[in-house]
Amino acid sequence: MKKELKKKKLPPIHPGEILRERLLIPRDISPQELATALKVPKEQIKW
Repeated sequence: MKKELKKKKLPPIHPGEILRERLLIPRDISPQELATALKVPKEQIKW
């Protein structure tokens, strides 16, 4: 008999959260620095 695996549905993760947690925080990059590097208004960066 095959065992059925129960799949747990995880809530979707926003790409910005991954960017913040894995790139920005470890490198100590502020939202202002990111906005400047991307040439976008700082208000466009949600922290």
